[in-house]
Amino acid sequence: VAHVEPSEQRSSLGEAVAEQLRPKMKTTVRWIPSGPEIADVLQSFVLLELNNDRLLENTLMMLSPASKAPSCTSDIFLRILGSCADMPQRSRDAVKVLLHKHVGLQNAFNRLFEELCSSTVSKLDQETLADLVYACARIGYDDGMFVQRLIEHVDQHLASSGGFHSFQSMARLVYALCELSTRLDMARVLCREAIDGQMWEGGSGDDILMLAWAAVFLSLPPPVELITEMCVLFEERLPTQLLMAQQVNDDAISLRYAK
Repeated sequence: VAHVEPSEQRSSLGEAVAEQLRPKMKTTVRWIPSGPEIADVLQSFVLLELNNDRLLENTLMMLSPASKAPSCTSDIFLRILGSCADMPQRSRDAVKVLLHKHVGLQNAFNRLFEELCSSTVSKLDQETLADLVYACARIGYDDGMFVQRLIEHVDQHLASSGGFHSFQSMARLVYALCELSTRLDMARVLCREAIDGQMWEGGSGDDILMLAWAAVFLSLPPPVELITEMCVLFEERLPTQLLMAQQVNDDAISLRYAK
């Protein structure tokens, strides 16, 4: 084991644990995990970088009965939502499919979101609310009501506070609004504000990339300074040959019009 990279050790151990847990999570077993236990399992997908679709499905299917218990509080739901949004891409895609496929899971999310909106949302700041909207976009959750309530709360905070204090939260909200194809007027205003004020300075590469993608999606004028900053941050990861660059551009256009 000493000769194995730590990341490989974590992945191998995680998959072994996942295989032990999976039979216990099947719906045919009488044991129904509580909300906190479901949150623990889902968080392991992030911490251990798991990619186990069967365990993920078995776990999420248990959320429907667990969501009705008092132990599944808003804090627990925030852990569940955050873990789903932070999972590796493959697991996150599986969550999207399950949410669209299973009405019981949709109802569980709606039930927990309703509780969150009635008890907790009014106490959250605009950055946290923006991160919640981003988390919903990451797993493709848009019920048409609760996400809109989150966005309305963000809007109210912005009206009274004068703007975002965190570029990361701002970029994530703009990206999420575009990804969900909602409140594009709000996304356009925030995106222009971030670009005109060069608010990306000191931001991470991923956040800058999300802002640039949103600018393209919203058909805003090409932000030259932002593109220059991206070139510096990503360096060798950007295509250097004309044909490769053209292919990347064509793929981006195809993705944009496929939405």
